[in-house]
Amino acid sequence: MGPEETFEGNAVRELAEEMGIVIGSDLAPDSPEPLFDFWFEDNAVRNWGRLLLVRFTGELGDLRLQPEEVESVVWMDRDELRTLLVTGPVSPDAAVALRRWLGWTTGGGGADDASGDGLGDWCPPSPPSPTAPPCPPGAFHPGIVCAVSKQLIVGYRYARPATAADRQAARDAGFDPTDAYSICQQAFDSLPPMEQRTFERIEPPVDPAKLALVAFASALALGLAGGVLSTAKLLDGRPNGAPPLDALPDYAEVGGYSPAEQLVALIFRPPR
Repeated sequence: MGPEETFEGNAVRELAEEMGIVIGSDLAPDSPEPLFDFWFEDNAVRNWGRLLLVRFTGELGDLRLQPEEVESVVWMDRDELRTLLVTGPVSPDAAVALRRWLGWTTGGGGADDASGDGLGDWCPPSPPSPTAPPCPPGAFHPGIVCAVSKQLIVGYRYARPATAADRQAARDAGFDPTDAYSICQQAFDSLPPMEQRTFERIEPPVDPAKLALVAFASALALGLAGGVLSTAKLLDGRPNGAPPLDALPDYAEVGGYSPAEQLVALIFRPPR
């Protein structure tokens, strides 16, 4: 593809140059119909593709093949295509697209997509909405590190299925690989829109504000329990059966403590 070329424009040009199929002619009157976009990545290749449907009503003899690019052309039915995907040769990215297409057209629910590469049976979700509400300040994903920045992910996490290359990169960086390739908001924003479509946005499970409420409730419960233990009385004034702790003359002589600090001193003072 040229730098300013679209998938459809490239298909029209390549079909004419390499096979002699002229879109808009009597033998191919309709423009290429886009079926779906797909992502492919292995240890050597990382690219986007788009599967296009072109209806050609001619015969093989009507084609004009470009010898430098096309050696031969054959008609294949679906069963023959499945056999080719098993025996080869077929380029890996084309195999991903063809397996998915076979699963769609046969109504097999993706049964024909079992490529073993972790991508052929996965359709990208809709692109995350750009108007997502802001995350709570400091909200984070415990134990999940951005694959790009190598830092703990704070805010939204964006994830897609991890490839073999992703898992190897995680090992090389000293991390345990997972089934998801996760990145932070900054890394996601730097991706082109088409690649962003492969990611799902995930809200952070840990909200510091909620943790603070839990901590406050825990401290309140501990404070009540500490008061009961240090005074040897229940909240209603009845003895609880424990010996009372000594008075705190030392603490009483120290001024400048806030009520909260005095409560902490009461709870955690050691018995004599």
